[in-house]
Formats: sequence, structure tokens, C-alpha cells
Amino acid sequence: MSRLRRFLASIALAASGLLVSSCGIVDLKKDLEDVAEGYGYLKGSASGLDDGSVILVGLFENEPDGISVVKARSVSPGEPFYMLVPKADYTLLAFSDTNGDFTYQSGEPAARIDEPTIYWFSTMEGQDRVDYSALEIQQIDLASTTDLNQQLGLSMSALLEANRIAKNFLRVLSWDDDAFSDENRDLGIWEPGAFQEKVGYGLYVLKEFDPTQKTILLVHGINDTPRIFEDFANAIPDDYQLLLFHYPSAFPLEYTSYILNEALDELIRRYDLPEINVIAHSMGGLMSRSFVLEDEIMRLCDIHHQVLEGNIDPGEGWAVPPGHPVDTFIKENSQLKAVCDQATSLLEQVSGSDDFEDARNDILGCMNSLTDVDKHY
Repeated sequence: MSRLRRFLASIALAASGLLVSSCGIVDLKKDLEDVAEGYGYLKGSASGLDDGSVILVGLFENEPDGISVVKARSVSPGEPFYMLVPKADYTLLAFSDTNGDFTYQSGEPAARIDEPTIYWFSTMEGQDRVDYSALEIQQIDLASTTDLNQQLGLSMSALLEANRIAKNFLRVLSWDDDAFSDENRDLGIWEPGAFQEKVGYGLYVLKEFDPTQKTILLVHGINDTPRIFEDFANAIPDDYQLLLFHYPSAFPLEYTSYILNEALDELIRRYDLPEINVIAHSMGGLMSRSFVLEDEIMRLCDIHHQVLEGNIDPGEGWAVPPGHPVDTFIKENSQLKAVCDQATSLLEQVSGSDDFEDARNDILGCMNSLTDVDKHY
């Protein structure tokens, strides 16, 4: 719980650049405590024949009248995957989709786990961050002798019709949709748990998705919504279609990046897309970098090296004269770091206490300083 509170509150203060009251910080603290009490991670890996078949994994909530799917993934054999889930009693069902129709047929290798291992945040007290590598993997062993004894459809149409998990996946909406409202934007930065319940992560489209059309993914920055791209989108040629990724700013960057990665992976697996172009703003760029192949980055670095080779003076670095813009930038950034360090220290002091009044003025002073920096630049 303290991990989420400190990590996310630090992001909210250092990156938002907004003047807020102590009430807003109290709301964020309470919301993150609710998230920490009510959510957990499942880390899984499915075994199966490496015959090119996709393995479909569904996590189902046990209800009085049956089970309903809460999360679904298509994965490759041996590929680790994660699910962020609310507290409930779950059953995990998985099968190898040998005929590619996203529907289980008797005889396809399958697995059923009635009590899958889930790591609840409430049991991780004292950890600053989730150590994903240390989480025990829920192994899912598929076998042709296992019969799920029920109809199980995880096609996109079935998910869209039957449950809430795919409600925001390729949903058609307009720029003025309520999901992008200022109210929901603020929920994403100050009450991410409430945002998750009310709105949820979304990969939206402005018209019905066409797998044959060229695609551009737009990823907004912190404390924003896809609306920031509206004017830009109007200038994009009609032979492109847009994907709009929407997320709560205050959830951990690693998890949001993973959600985006998984959403696009599902899109590519299900529609066999040859290419997706990505345009990202601010923090959206940090999430999107996971899609740039390491080999491509190294290739560009090699080109940069070849261009500059022989044209760089390897001698002593030049002293920056006082008053030079670089000298000013260095000093300004040093002062900015001091303000951020002070803000981080103050947030750590209040993160374990319900009494914010003593630190209120100092926190607001830091926010004022950050706002002045924003005005200056």
C-alpha cells in the first residue's frame, strides 16, 4: 500500500505542475489506499505445443449463477503475462486455439485452475515497488486430456457482447465523448482507482476498425486525454485510421505500458496487422518506447556515430562562461531539482499520516515554484 502511495503521489507532484489544495492530496492518498486494498497481480505462463497456435487464457469470476470473464489474454507458449484484477474468487480457464477461431472445442489442449495464485497489494506492505521478477509464476499446463466441459468463446465479438472487459477495446466514439471529459481526466491523476472503475483503460477508434487500412496510434501525456490530438488528427489523410489510447495518469508507468503493449499485441494477433505507426506526447512517449525494437535503436545509433566520426574534437571540454544560456540552464535545473527533492521529502513525511496541515503550506509552496517554472519556460 505504501508503495503505491509514495510512488504515485511523487509522480502527481513532480510532473503535474499544477497548484492543488491539500484536499486533493488527501483524495489521492485515500484512492490509492483503496486500490492497494482491492487489487492484485496474477503472473502466469502457459505451456503448450509450439505449433504456432495461440493460447487463450481467461480469468473468470465465480458468481452464484456461474462464471463471468474478467480478463482475457492471447499468449505464446512459455510467455509470461500479467493481469491486474480486483479482489474476488476466480477460476482460470485456458486452451490452445488450434483452429484459430478463438472458441474452445473439446479435444483442444486445455487447463482449468480453480484457485489461481494472485498477489494482492494488501499483502505487500512495506515494498516500495512490485518486484515483478520475484513474483511466483502461476504455471498453466495444457493437456489434451483436459476437457473444460463448457462452451468458451473468447473471440472479440464474444467479449464485446458478453462482458465488460472489452468494452473499451476498439469502441467507436467521438472527440467529445464523456470518457475524455475534464472530470475523468482529473480522476485519472487524483483518483486512478475511481477512474479504473468508472472509465477504465481504453483503445478507442473514431470509426469502425478496418484491418486493411493504415493505422496510427495516438498516446496522450500525463494529466491529459486523447482530445489533445483533435486538431492534429483533422490534418491526417483519410487513408489512415486512428487508435486513441486512454489511461489514468497516476497508475504505475510500467503497468500502463504493459496494458498498451498487450492491447496492441491482441490487435496484431487477432487482425494480423503488418504495421502500426505511433505518435505520442510527453509521458505517452515513455510508454510507447517499448514498441521500438532494440535493434532499430542500435542501427540509428550506428548511423549517428558514422555521421559524426572524425568531426568531433576529443580535446578538453570548453568552459561555459557565466551568463551563457547553457550556464543558466544548468543553474536553473539545479534549483528545480532542489524543489523536487523538497517536494518528495514532504510527501514521504505525510504519506504515513492523516495530518496534512503542518506540511500544507510547504507543499503548496513547492507547487507554486513548479508552476513558476512552467510559466518561465
